[in-house]
Amino acid sequence: MAEVRRMRPLLGTYVEIGAHGPGATTQRAINAAFSVIEAIHTSLSFQDPDSELSRLNRTPGQWVSVSRIGLRVLQLSRAIGVASGERFNCTVGGQMVRWGALPEHTADVRIDIGNAQDIEIRPGAARLRRAVLVTLDGIAKGFAVDRAITLLIRRGVSSGWVNAGGDLRVYGDKRLEIVRRELNGSLQPLGYLQNGA
Repeated sequence: MAEVRRMRPLLGTYVEIGAHGPGATTQRAINAAFSVIEAIHTSLSFQDPDSELSRLNRTPGQWVSVSRIGLRVLQLSRAIGVASGERFNCTVGGQMVRWGALPEHTADVRIDIGNAQDIEIRPGAARLRRAVLVTLDGIAKGFAVDRAITLLIRRGVSSGWVNAGGDLRVYGDKRLEIVRRELNGSLQPLGYLQNGA
């Protein structure tokens, strides 16, 4: 069986999908997996000023329509924030913007760091109680990778992988070599990953 690899810029990084299988079937499955990731990007990307998340961040105190996928990840983020005693905190976007790690989409004054209670969710919508900036980079890429892998499996692709800027999952017979790029540009082999993330 042939190996097919494709890469696209999504979720603030480059996303690569690779799979083994018959050419046309595998290519269709990869295209469908990219469609799932694009839907998550459209909903949850902090980098995209037109995403649902960016609209939510621009309008604290107002209910904003959010897709089912977006609401699911917001719910998971809130739950993890509460369960971890805010060690996982998706309301650190203000601080990340101030540090220059994330783009600024609004000149409005924002709180550097909030907490999970700053996010309110109801069916089909969410709102921010205070002027925090939510960033879901800590969970959205992994969520997208898992959703894409699930779709590849459902489409009958026997083995493959999805790499979203280091959020990586491999399944089936594929053993994917893992390397780290050093500061001098050289590649340091770290081993292989098979049936894991």
